[in-house]
Amino acid sequence: MSKWKIWVAVAVVFFAGVVVGASGTICYIHNHLRSMVAEGPSAFNRMIADHIGKTLDLTVEQEAEVLEIVEATHEELWRFKLQHEDHINAIIQGGIDRMKVHLDAEQKQELDELFRDLHDHLRSHLGDGRHTEAE
Repeated sequence: MSKWKIWVAVAVVFFAGVVVGASGTICYIHNHLRSMVAEGPSAFNRMIADHIGKTLDLTVEQEAEVLEIVEATHEELWRFKLQHEDHINAIIQGGIDRMKVHLDAEQKQELDELFRDLHDHLRSHLGDGRHTEAE
């Protein structure tokens, strides 16, 4: 077998490995995020607390305290978001309206559809955006 055939075979095997590895990583991350979204806010709180615990080499007791603080902080932020939701939506709508000034009619319609699809996507994955303190 000539040298160039060997190099071609090595390159094909290498790139096949890259494709399989990248595909596997994408599937893992997608499934991990999907399970976290399905589990709700508690999964994200645990992920944050675990990262802090590993980074700071916390004891088990410290990790429990950090998780409790992360959960309480999340609830405070959630209440803030609910209290200011109308204002947040008005700011977003104002930005959309300012964009529309620079668009033609078809682009305006596409922009509306884009944000409507985004809103529907978020609502289907996150629910109506409201949750109880038990979550």
